[in-house]
Amino acid sequence: LETIFGFLPLNHDVIRLRHVCSDWEDSLKQACIPSEFEVFSLYEFMLMETMTTALPNLQHLTILGLPEREERFGGRGHIYADGDHPHEGLVDETADCTTHDIGIITNFQHLRSLAIIEAPLNGRYPAIFNFPLLEKLTINDSFDEVAGYHSWNLAWLEGLPMLRELECRLNHAMFGNLSSLRALKDTLEKVVISGCRHVHGSNFMDLADFPRLKVLDLRSTDVYGDIRNIGANDFKALEELFLPRTVYGGSRYEFQSIAEVSVFMSQIYPLTKRFSLSMSWRLSEESPDWYDDPNEVDGERDRKEYQIPPPFVCTNGGGNYLGEPELAGDGDATSPMRT
Repeated sequence: LETIFGFLPLNHDVIRLRHVCSDWEDSLKQACIPSEFEVFSLYEFMLMETMTTALPNLQHLTILGLPEREERFGGRGHIYADGDHPHEGLVDETADCTTHDIGIITNFQHLRSLAIIEAPLNGRYPAIFNFPLLEKLTINDSFDEVAGYHSWNLAWLEGLPMLRELECRLNHAMFGNLSSLRALKDTLEKVVISGCRHVHGSNFMDLADFPRLKVLDLRSTDVYGDIRNIGANDFKALEELFLPRTVYGGSRYEFQSIAEVSVFMSQIYPLTKRFSLSMSWRLSEESPDWYDDPNEVDGERDRKEYQIPPPFVCTNGGGNYLGEPELAGDGDATSPMRT
């Protein structure tokens, strides 16, 4: 029965099967459910509450928002209960809402993947970082920094010893040091921490000896380092690399001269043979290599708009083409890597 139940779709009808007899109820509790369950309304949340005891072996869960108003449930706002140290402004705004405990998901101790997508959480919820079998964690917030305030520390990931994939985007209240990921050195294969400005004080090279790491994306964070420091024995399994502008040679990094770019591209050319470098660069507005655009009249525009950089081409020893600047609409020079 456990195997059969594992192939059934996750809905209210499946949960009602536990009422057939005690054997069916016990089989449902033992069944491993491979289907993903999504919570995107109050109805699904109430269903999930029942599942914590009826189907505790759920393996894939996605938590979305709760509708601001549910007329059939009284017409009041429904939110997830505040965690520790909530944002006081959000507490005041939702004071008249009905709260629901997101902490109940900790009953699913067999979870393999957990996604929290733009869920209006407020505060810290350390308990939800304690899943011994979890392999994939996704926490994506919205562009609106005041829509939610899910505050959490990278160090809490040590409670996920089997984690292989980590994806965090626009986590405005997430904080911590990249070196905290060393607790997961032997398992991590994908790390995406993008748009998380409070991740700082870390050198991306702290992850250089991760034997399974295939994808590393740290765009729009404040980690530092120098891409030229990547040696032959670093990032051995890496396939894709995205670094922020705070790293020398990271995406949108600003070079001071064309000559500097030529030397830089010659230095990193060996890396392009090992993994994908999907990054672009700019020539600093303070560079002396800018010159006046003859099509513009002096004084009509500021320097950024009426000056352009000289063209250049970078080659390796064999004369292979590597890259050249491209003019963006605002006059900036960017130089995407091409091989």
